[in-house]
Amino acid sequence: MAWDVVATLREGEARAAVHRDRRLVIIGAGHYDSRPLVDRTRLTIGRGEDCDVILDDPAASRVHAALHVGETVEVEDLGSANGTRVRGETLGARVLTRLELGEVFDIGTTLLVVQAVDPRSTPRRARPHTHFEARLEDQCQRRGRSRRPFAVIRVRLAGDFEHAEVEACLGAVLGEDDLLATWGPAEYALLVMDASPARAMELTAQLERALGELKVKARFGMAACPADGTTPDALLGCASATPTDGDATASMPESPAMRDLFRLLERVAQGNISVLLLGETGVGKEVLAGTLHRASPRRDEPFVRLNCAALSESLLESELFGYEKGAFTGAEQPKAGLMETAHKGTLFLDEVGELPLGSQAKLLRALEQKEILRLGSLKPRPIDVRIVAATNRNLEEEIAVARFRRDLFYRLGGATLQVPPLRERVGEIAPLARLFLANACRALGGVGPSRVSDEALARLESYEWPGNIRELRNMMERAVLVADAVVEPMHLPLDKLDASRWRQTAPPATPEDLAGLSDDERAARERIVAALERCAGNQTRAAEMLGVSRQTLNKWLARHRVARPRDR
Repeated sequence: MAWDVVATLREGEARAAVHRDRRLVIIGAGHYDSRPLVDRTRLTIGRGEDCDVILDDPAASRVHAALHVGETVEVEDLGSANGTRVRGETLGARVLTRLELGEVFDIGTTLLVVQAVDPRSTPRRARPHTHFEARLEDQCQRRGRSRRPFAVIRVRLAGDFEHAEVEACLGAVLGEDDLLATWGPAEYALLVMDASPARAMELTAQLERALGELKVKARFGMAACPADGTTPDALLGCASATPTDGDATASMPESPAMRDLFRLLERVAQGNISVLLLGETGVGKEVLAGTLHRASPRRDEPFVRLNCAALSESLLESELFGYEKGAFTGAEQPKAGLMETAHKGTLFLDEVGELPLGSQAKLLRALEQKEILRLGSLKPRPIDVRIVAATNRNLEEEIAVARFRRDLFYRLGGATLQVPPLRERVGEIAPLARLFLANACRALGGVGPSRVSDEALARLESYEWPGNIRELRNMMERAVLVADAVVEPMHLPLDKLDASRWRQTAPPATPEDLAGLSDDERAARERIVAALERCAGNQTRAAEMLGVSRQTLNKWLARHRVARPRDR
């Protein structure tokens, strides 16, 4: 079992001199942390809340050991149950043992080491976002006791940039006890200690100026504790809801389901297996594909996209594999295919369930042999491509009816990730609506409503969102054009929202509803209800689907005892 290690130091360190060349590094199973060492101090280490360095490790005692920091560094076991080990030997209780730089000592299942580091010459290392989450949660829990203010800043980058330059720029502005972490391939999260809201805003402006000097486009979100929230979700949500520009879908607010998905995505990204993204249309599969690429070791290589539903079979194959001069009429110059263009990078196949069977066979052969053959060529070309595919189809059902190859399904689905629809991520609707509203206003030159009313948000959260995030964005862009200062329910498509509410609350037919109806009448009633459900309760569209007028449908509703959507 892996134990997360979270180490914190007391506030008194801020008043002491920090040795710039020594740091305490804490290494747990799958976890890494480090802290500057402070001269002339005695640091207690253990599981207890009163320890200076707190280890979330059940093999450690509550007050396990002490670290004496001066001209030299010495460790002392404080009578722990499992002992403290140095050079492979267990120390006696209350015995001071000198530690050389780089020498490891063990406490429970945790390794600790004093390292020689000069922060002025060594760039700050960006930690993974899982480390950031653990540190933020720990800080929120401790805030009630320590009363230390802190802030969360999220930096979203756009365009071309060098990760090393950006991380060096961000790290140079932060203090010793602050944290820099990656949140996504083009996003960083910062935890800034002892920062009031005013200080956090000042630091955000400083970061914006520093990145501007690098010619890096960035947008920022900031949240201060306790002013903007006291829980990780509240702070991260607030920091996500205040970008300055850019596409909000690139770093959508995360529900627990999406947070788990991003954790899995981060792990999968480090390998080389093919990934299959499943989910309804509009849930952000292409955004996730780009996120996976930028989180992978292939991030500096091409990320190439192909919509498999947009081309005929012949065009699809020429786009995938390329062609030589003279391969067909009009092929006046040779052209590299997308698989060749994506060499050493990632190829994203959107709507892969739409691939014709002939193209599926050729794609499978290329993936298995790791080489492609241009149309009109006799010489195969080697390729090194990672495939990320996406579809809203149920591929297993497609396999059952012989519309998709089973062997290609297994080849593409090395890792299969299901993206939940927006209706299962209700907590994201309000932050996303605010993001899309801000982006739409910015596109209009900064004019438009400044917020969404609580009543409007309640209507949005009760909707089923068949078009998912894409539909929400379109709805907010429309609201910006018709609203003044605040988006109210009247600025939303109420017919659609009300119909969805009827569909969600429509009860099944009761025996009283069916009493006196013949079998033919019951079948007709089922057709009417099915049409209303397919049209989300819109009676005009349901009437068109049934091939009757709106007035005739109203008569049928009364005859077959089907309550109208507005009555529901």
